[in-house]
Parts: sequence; C-alpha cells; structure tokens
Amino acid sequence: QVDEVGTIISLGDGIARVQGLDKAMAGELLDCPHNIAGIAMNLEEDQVGVVLLGDCTELKEGDQVVLSDMSRWDSYDRVRLD
Repeated sequence: QVDEVGTIISLGDGIARVQGLDKAMAGELLDCPHNIAGIAMNLEEDQVGVVLLGDCTELKEGDQVVLSDMSRWDSYDRVRLD
C-alpha cells in the first residue's frame, strides 16, 4: 500500500491547509512531521483543512503530511461508505 502524501500550503491558529490529499475523508488521521497528528476536517476540491493536535510551532509551509494507515491505531476494520 502506498501512502497518500500532501503538502502544507499554509498554517495558522492550529490549522494547516494541505494540497494533494485527494482521497482524504473527514475525520481521518494524518501524520505530520515532528510527531504531530492532524485530523482532516474541511474537505475542499483542491485542499484539505487539517486540525493539528499538539505543538505545531515547528511545522512550516512545504512540509509533507501523510494520510495515516488507521490499522496501526486500532484493530477494527474500517469501511468506506461511498
């Protein structure tokens, strides 16, 4: 499985705007640099709004964000509803 990787295009007030996460769904967990997690919240056509969990002062525009493999967070199978 290949992870989907996006790029932070802007940061502010604990929110990152990320491009390149076309398959992200609202509520999905994202891995950010410096061991920071994020939650995809605002899905737009060309970017995703991500709520950052933790001290995000080390993040910067251009950092890469990875759509997490949720299986490492719990043992439940996830179902995508289309």
